[in-house]
Amino acid sequence: MKHAYLIIAHNNKRILEILLSMLDDIRNDIYLHVDARSNLLDDLNVSLKHSHLYVLRNRIKVYWGTVSQIKTEYALFKSAYSNGPYSYYHLLSGVDLPIKSQDYIHHFMNDEKREFIGYAQGKYADHDCTSKVQKIYLLTKFVRAGNPIFNKVVYRINIMLSNVLYYIGLKQNIGG
Repeated sequence: MKHAYLIIAHNNKRILEILLSMLDDIRNDIYLHVDARSNLLDDLNVSLKHSHLYVLRNRIKVYWGTVSQIKTEYALFKSAYSNGPYSYYHLLSGVDLPIKSQDYIHHFMNDEKREFIGYAQGKYADHDCTSKVQKIYLLTKFVRAGNPIFNKVVYRINIMLSNVLYYIGLKQNIGG
């Protein structure tokens, strides 16, 4: 059965072109979302011989660490599901490259019937979950918005502000 590769891209056209060529295999369909703020699609130079490439038309402005990432993943999964079925869905960044051949990947995934869902337990996992689920991060959208010095300052302010909000009792509504 076929595999669906779901790619979220925003920069580095050359690596994206290499990635697409490495995934070009009769056993794969490729779904591509390009950030709405990016011009990657303007002169993307790729001609696939074996895979079908689906480029999502409804482009989202993707901000790292925000719900926009989840919305983009959902759009990719929804598109792939509507064209499936697939035996595996691989979610990648546009700057990821496989370190194994498609033959190896398909054999490994299809013949071994493995699933890759991990979780952590213990004190660190509890702290990590609280940090990611309950705390409010107001400035995440701006953490990677400017130059590196600006990013570090905004990141530290975001963490401090999040901790203050958490300790005074303002938390994400996780109870539904």
